[in-house]
Amino acid sequence: MPRFKPIDYKRIIRSQYLVNFRRKALDDDEIYGFVLACSDTLTLLHILNTSTYTLNGYSVIRNDDVSLYAVYDRPDYYYKSRVLRLKGIRPEPQPSISLESFSDLLVSIDKLYPLLTIYREEIDNEVCFIGRLSGMTLKTFTLYEIDECAEWIGPCRYRLADITRVEFGDGYDEALALAARPDMKKRRKKGK
Repeated sequence: MPRFKPIDYKRIIRSQYLVNFRRKALDDDEIYGFVLACSDTLTLLHILNTSTYTLNGYSVIRNDDVSLYAVYDRPDYYYKSRVLRLKGIRPEPQPSISLESFSDLLVSIDKLYPLLTIYREEIDNEVCFIGRLSGMTLKTFTLYEIDECAEWIGPCRYRLADITRVEFGDGYDEALALAARPDMKKRRKKGK
């Protein structure tokens, strides 16, 4: 097991070390990924699927939610690091998204990706919401949601303060966007 130590984001980003984050107050699952960028409140990770050892999208988590983390800073020592090296897996450059606030983040993701996934784990850690951003106020945002059958189900409003994690660019979201009927896309173009 890697050593737990104070996190040095600049060193981790520069060295492209794998990091394991735990957010015990929100979720028992561990998040493995490469830190691409961070702000005072948010961290952007390129997610590693440890079942298939493939990169699968991006996740932005709140820094305050991290209860434990491990840095795999000895690439030839740790099994996971050796597999990554042998498979030639390295994080891709940071997408051009804003980490200043969740509102800025959502707007910047919406410009670059067809769908985004919102988690509100303090309310319910077993539910996520997938869709397109369709509106925003100072305290809330509206997500035009899509279901697991790639059918648009309509707009739902949520509080920005309830967001605990945002994911985008993963295989599941890409599959939903590919199979989605064009009705939402037409409405977005007319509305903009």
